[in-house]
Amino acid sequence: MENVECLGEIEVRFIQPYQANKNYVCPGCNRIVSSGVGHFVVVPVEAPDLRRHWHRACWTRKSAQIKRPTHQTAFSNHQTSRTSHPYQTSRPSNRFSRG
Repeated sequence: MENVECLGEIEVRFIQPYQANKNYVCPGCNRIVSSGVGHFVVVPVEAPDLRRHWHRACWTRKSAQIKRPTHQTAFSNHQTSRTSHPYQTSRPSNRFSRG
């Protein structure tokens, strides 16, 4: 899954550390994603059987190279939103700041 771009539309889910019960091999670095480590699961919409588990840093680096929207499911709430980067979020304004 080195060439993620050829998979078409993908869905990206973040797996919380308490949800990570198995070890996986990250396709970004070919190292183990250990159980108990928060990571991303990348699932091609057209071929869900090709899902892969990525370290946060490996997916962040790879997704920065991808120039197309992805689906991201934020943490465990299962709401899907379109974004071009897995960490792209809107920040709430700090209503307590002075100035």
